[in-house]
Amino acid sequence: MTKRRKVYSLVVYILLLGFISLSLISCQCSTESNGDSDKIWFDFGTSSAEEIVGSSSYPLEGVNNQIEVPFERQAGVKFVSVKLNGIPMEMILDTGCSSTLISVAEANYLYSKGLISEEDIIGETYSQIADGSLRVGLEINLRELEIGGEEALTFQNVRAVIDKNVNAPLLLGNEVFDRVGSVTVDNDRDVVIFSK
Repeated sequence: MTKRRKVYSLVVYILLLGFISLSLISCQCSTESNGDSDKIWFDFGTSSAEEIVGSSSYPLEGVNNQIEVPFERQAGVKFVSVKLNGIPMEMILDTGCSSTLISVAEANYLYSKGLISEEDIIGETYSQIADGSLRVGLEINLRELEIGGEEALTFQNVRAVIDKNVNAPLLLGNEVFDRVGSVTVDNDRDVVIFSK
């Protein structure tokens, strides 16, 4: 993709982000730091804002080169704590998703904090979703993605797709899982086990 095309894509998405930001009068994003943890809330006018909790990080070490990452069940799906370019969020563990997906709301937030830029744009991409339809998105490079709580895995240069739907869930997919030897979900203990 040429530099002109990248700049054009960035301008189109920035305009789209700006339009969506202006049209989402009920949307609130705020941070709170109380010394113990940083928390971020995205409230898109739903009945309650969900708390998004961060984590610390260090490399894949431990017994048998495994790290256990706790997950939380909500409405039948599993959420894990992550940091996207240093910002704590919750993502759905989705082994059926080929890439990592964030919504335009999270992309706008990361852009406003200077955590994604023109250099991070890879280009337009097409994704087939579960109902078989194709969606156009913008593929970007997340410089760093951390997964976990007390123990964390850190991945560099993760390709992610920005979905223009502000309510799109954040999906942690196979682009990340394929970087480790195996991923095991232990439903009895509510942990995901990442092994080298």
